[in-house]
Amino acid sequence: MLIMGTKDKLLKESLKIIRKNGLEGLSIRSLTAKVGIKGPSFYEHFKSKNELLNVIRLTSLSLLYKDMQIRGGNAKSPKNQLISYGLAYIEFSMLRPDEFHLLFVESESKRQSQDEEVIDSSPYSLLMKSFNLIVNEKKIDDIEALCFGYWSLVHGISCLRIGHLKNYKVNFERKTKKVLTTYLNGACI
Repeated sequence: MLIMGTKDKLLKESLKIIRKNGLEGLSIRSLTAKVGIKGPSFYEHFKSKNELLNVIRLTSLSLLYKDMQIRGGNAKSPKNQLISYGLAYIEFSMLRPDEFHLLFVESESKRQSQDEEVIDSSPYSLLMKSFNLIVNEKKIDDIEALCFGYWSLVHGISCLRIGHLKNYKVNFERKTKKVLTTYLNGACI
């Protein structure tokens, strides 16, 4: 049996609270009450609520990256890999909307310009790698523009699915595959 330390309990309970009540529902007082410790004890594990949220961001980003890798790992072509990555990204947003919001709405990119390297463990790096494979086969000038366009499309679909269209009844996976394929066919493949 695995014995969980207080820090791990704080992280686990934070995610439960965020999933149930959103980011606004997470307070140090409610969190420490759920874990069964006094409020000041929180600061033995995290300097602030922001530090706790940063750890949750890193954990969530790692999960998203891993989900995308797994879903795209068996793809037979870079195009199919990109479609799989897109579907995994959207699925993550649907299953973990508050973590998705924390990752992509509540925080800024660490990368501040196109001149900086893409962080290797980021979901965006998976897209860039697949687009690089395509570019090696074709004569395409601006790989970053293609990748950013694709990511914007996938991200937009994700935001629509967890917000405006969350109760809309349609086979989204089939429609989404068609949209992503159309983009890839028109853009570069």
